[in-house]
Amino acid sequence: MKKIYDTMIQIVEKYYWILFALLMALIVFFSFWRLDAAYVNSWDEARHGVNAYEMMQNGNYVVNTYGYETDYWNYKPPFSFYGVMLGYKLFGYSVFGMRFYSALCYCIMSLVVGLFVKRYGKLASLFVMSFLAANFRCFEYHMIRSGDADCMYVMFFTFAMLAMFLIPKKKYMLYICGFMFACAFLTKSWHAMMIVAIGGLYLLISGEIRKLSLKQWLCFLLSFVLPLGIWAGVRFSQDGITFLQGMLEYDLLKRTGEGIENHSFPFNYYFEFIFCDDKIYLPALIICFVGIFVFSRIFVKKNAGEIAGYVCWFLVPFLGFSIAATKLNWYVYPALIPLFIGASIFMDRLLKEEKLIYSLKVISLCLCLIALVRGMKDTYTSIRDLAGDGFQNFLAESVDRDSDYAGANAYIELNVPEYPEYWTQCNHLLGELEGDYRCKNGGVQAFLQEEQAVIYLTMDFYEQYKEMLTGCEVLYQKEQWILLEK
Repeated sequence: MKKIYDTMIQIVEKYYWILFALLMALIVFFSFWRLDAAYVNSWDEARHGVNAYEMMQNGNYVVNTYGYETDYWNYKPPFSFYGVMLGYKLFGYSVFGMRFYSALCYCIMSLVVGLFVKRYGKLASLFVMSFLAANFRCFEYHMIRSGDADCMYVMFFTFAMLAMFLIPKKKYMLYICGFMFACAFLTKSWHAMMIVAIGGLYLLISGEIRKLSLKQWLCFLLSFVLPLGIWAGVRFSQDGITFLQGMLEYDLLKRTGEGIENHSFPFNYYFEFIFCDDKIYLPALIICFVGIFVFSRIFVKKNAGEIAGYVCWFLVPFLGFSIAATKLNWYVYPALIPLFIGASIFMDRLLKEEKLIYSLKVISLCLCLIALVRGMKDTYTSIRDLAGDGFQNFLAESVDRDSDYAGANAYIELNVPEYPEYWTQCNHLLGELEGDYRCKNGGVQAFLQEEQAVIYLTMDFYEQYKEMLTGCEVLYQKEQWILLEK
């Protein structure tokens, strides 16, 4: 068994770059395959899509708007909007274009993480790429395949952490870390403060804080104060203190102290969400615990500073957001990266440890591979089974940007509980992307006051208002929906 096992490990390491490329290709496939298949989510994704679209139409790349009025609901700085704009520029005004930058960010982050972890061993690098491909929660919802801020934020968060680990050998990495923090803040606002907490703890634990000169501290401050200050100053010049004050009062203090928008959950919410599953995340956590226990006297002691850094990277966001009153699943996504890195490092050590019996190594490898395959299968299945929304499909089919009625004032009245006469955020986005509509609320009554406009109705509302709509032209009709023009 020993000879077969050692030969297998040698073959894997010999063909490392081929296997690395295959795993990278799998991540790219999972990231972009059927990227536009799922319905548009009516919250962060749609809001970011509208903000980015209207900023392009307005020619104002500082102030985000919704319905062409300054948006004081979405208090995020503009980097994620710029990411959406990039997709619009490359692929047109489409759902794929809106989501493109998130998928791209995950691929870039995976590539960088995989190459970074190679410093611990080729097996560690291949394992972390496998974990990133099996990361089904993040493929499933609100990150990799969604046009919101989270994937870009996690990418900058991860880059800041990787730079942090390189500070002892390359002091200029301190400035890279600071700049990545600024980029993370300009993507997802106060969430990026977790980077400050982790970085501070790491510098204290590793002793690096005592080795930095005054000049290095000043350059470090400039690395994040300068970009943040430039953005804040430009934003202030547009609408004064209003947006910046809203960021502080609503996006930080209120989210931290209150469970806003019905997102209040108990302290153990994230633990149940991430680890009450036997497929990939719990096995990764078990590997980390076993690794720390088995190698506590040698590897962990020798690399105490880095191990402490990974522990802080995992625990600070995981516990910090568990304490915060407002809880959303994707808040703890940054904590999954160190979990995967730690599990990969310890798997590399376990499989190469001479003092462990080979049967134990083989069992560990098999169990880990089973978990990874199950995670990848879940990722594949969730993407394969994605489905759109009937009305969103109808809206996309009913108009294009070359239509005679593109750019019109557009109204809506559907069987949407509580809001039949209002454009929900997802439909508002598609109305703008597909037809450059000026989406107006008020339903049939407001539509009738217009000289020229279009309206989307369900057939039951059309029958209800048929006499009032005499003379309107039917532009498109399918199943239970109809588009009219006057």
